[in-house]
Amino acid sequence: MNITNIIGNKQIQDQNFLHCNRLPARSVLIPATERDVYYRNKEKSSLLQSLNGTYKFKYCISDEVPNFYNEDFDISEWDEIDVPSMWQYRGYGKCAYPNVRYPMPFNPPYVCCENPIGYYKKKFVIDNVTAKTILHFGGVDNAFCVYVNGSFVGFSKGSRIPAEFDVSKIVHRGENDISVKVYTYSDATYLENQDMLLANGIFRDVYLLHTDLVSVWDYRVTSTMSSFTVKVECDWHNEVGCTLELALDEECVSYGVDKCVTHTFELSNPRLWNAETPNLYSLFITLKRDGKVIEVHSKKIGIMHTKVVGKQFCVNGYPIRIKGINRHEYDWKNGRAVSIELIEKELKLIKENNLNAVRCSHYMNNPAFYEIASEIGLYVMEEADIETHGAEVTGDQGYLSKDASWFNAYFDRVSRMVQINKNEPCIFMWSLGNECGCGENINKCFEYVKNFDSTKEVIHTQEEPYNPERSNFSRAAYCNIAKLETFKDTGKPLMLIEYAHAMGNSPGGLQRYWDYIYDND
Repeated sequence: MNITNIIGNKQIQDQNFLHCNRLPARSVLIPATERDVYYRNKEKSSLLQSLNGTYKFKYCISDEVPNFYNEDFDISEWDEIDVPSMWQYRGYGKCAYPNVRYPMPFNPPYVCCENPIGYYKKKFVIDNVTAKTILHFGGVDNAFCVYVNGSFVGFSKGSRIPAEFDVSKIVHRGENDISVKVYTYSDATYLENQDMLLANGIFRDVYLLHTDLVSVWDYRVTSTMSSFTVKVECDWHNEVGCTLELALDEECVSYGVDKCVTHTFELSNPRLWNAETPNLYSLFITLKRDGKVIEVHSKKIGIMHTKVVGKQFCVNGYPIRIKGINRHEYDWKNGRAVSIELIEKELKLIKENNLNAVRCSHYMNNPAFYEIASEIGLYVMEEADIETHGAEVTGDQGYLSKDASWFNAYFDRVSRMVQINKNEPCIFMWSLGNECGCGENINKCFEYVKNFDSTKEVIHTQEEPYNPERSNFSRAAYCNIAKLETFKDTGKPLMLIEYAHAMGNSPGGLQRYWDYIYDND
């Protein structure tokens, strides 16, 4: 598209303008020309080109910079900033910590305050142009526009959710130019009122995927207790001589390429996944043309089904106790721009301290997080990037959850979450968000997730605690032992979604909690 100024104040204050030109959500795919290339070591792929690194940067509190996306725009006086990072951690503005309140006056969907903008520009070189090039942003807070070589590429909202754009017709061999405009606030801010330090910028990986005209677009792995079914969606243009190989450990099958290929692997002695024995299988999806490899996708997969049976929560039919932690992505030097090394260090510390579960409070995490959690054995409660705590100024925390005009924004976040992370072995439960009250927007999202994935439980953390209408278990937060007693006769297992809060103080009462939990199945 040659549209340059399609996005402005009107679009960033419209809860139904969710994106422009953004590709449909799909699994995190890392195409390579060899096996065993995952997100954690994606740099090994010759089909992936990282755009991380140093960008020219300009921070504007109120004045916009017109035409900044032009290739010959003068940026000689601009500063430099590293990507991934968050600009408040580099000296531009300050982090906000309003806790319950919104960082701006409550008047959805409008931004009724100063709205600083961060402008990013970078030159990069493409040695060989392929038939298809996808531009991937792992996380940008808050809303952003992107341009390549002076042409408008697209726009997206949803700070902690990846966004992809097709730039095949825009990039060229040799030097290219990428320009990104990032808003501090938009209508999306009303759904991102998480209790944390608020900061902005391009805080996750940026990269290009260079693929053939024939490529894997997406895949989904589903399971029974004794089989895996792999469904692969291909971007195929009736080319002849192309084959798709599916390999699970040592078993391999081959199909002619089609728009969709499905195969079921039956397991004679299935190895199930749980936190104590995190058994994983190696799945390889290989595209070939005339016998030559075009691309390979590698994924560790596992079998874990969760279900409430009577008063107990079961994994693969066995009752378990959740010994979990609510974890924010956070590095004191970089905000939510966390390194893979830090993620691995934290998850191993969690495991070493005899915890078995992590709640992604309160948004999707870096893709490497799920790979590591699956490998070392941690149950993960995946949570949608939705929190409307500040709406309680209306007297109802669920004010927006009840407003039908916001449904598309809710559904966009929930559906992208499950589509992107549908193949992660460690996810034992889907959460529809945090502190966003009740309402039909949440209810519809609940039904969507249950219909999409019948092998996992779903929680709405704001449902009625004792007798929730949809969740199969009671839930509580910050209740004392006396209140725990009141849940004994609900007939449901109890999920303590938050219970020992330590912010500036040490958490007491853990021994009493766990004595009680062990005495009351």
